Amino acid sequence: MKDKLAIATVAAGLAISAGTSQASLNFTGINNAQFNSVGTTFQLNPIAGSSTTPQFDFVGAANSSLVGWITGAPWLVNMGSLVSSTVGTLTFQQASVGGGGQLNIFDGIKTMTGNLAWLSIQTSSLGQGGVANSLSLNLTSLAYTGLNADLLALMANGTSGNLNMTFQFSGVNPELSNIYAGTGVTTASYSGSISTVPQNTSAVPEPSTLVAGALLLLPFGISSVRILRKHKQATA
Repeated sequence: MKDKLAIATVAAGLAISAGTSQASLNFTGINNAQFNSVGTTFQLNPIAGSSTTPQFDFVGAANSSLVGWITGAPWLVNMGSLVSSTVGTLTFQQASVGGGGQLNIFDGIKTMTGNLAWLSIQTSSLGQGGVANSLSLNLTSLAYTGLNADLLALMANGTSGNLNMTFQFSGVNPELSNIYAGTGVTTASYSGSISTVPQNTSAVPEPSTLVAGALLLLPFGISSVRILRKHKQATA
């Protein structure tokens, strides 16, 4: 049975209001993410992404034809930086990710682009994982010259932002150490969100943004204990 956890959850579709400091757009993976135990790398699918072979599409977008892909794969996971924490029967692991690439979102005519730098990857023994970190910028130099309302709204908020991704593993032993030892799962479905932040970087982040970031840093400390307690209560 497949376990799921939305590590970086944003309301479906474009979430913009007068008091909102971020504009966000959610996506789902078209193909699986692939984890390569030889070379400790991962990629979104074995086929290079393009407008004809996209890697994800968008949920709740005003224009349902939006598709996207990321160049630069495969991405290297630095297993030498692995940190592991166990709370009860839950094990959380985190490692840094090297490399990046270019984000592309195609509206059918024009492509929004941005430079991407992955920051970290996390997994839990419940069958979830994620990459990036919503408390740090990993998208820069976003550019778009098209007319799609969703993408224009993203660009109106600035040219820097976040790309966060959540993996939903199925199978046994989904911790990073097992995945890259070749004893865990090798593929996973994925979903995530793309958000831009205002050019006024002194703005106070929305509470939902802080929560998403804290969950992406699931690993360690008191947040892990609280998550474990909630999980036990839900399954009791």
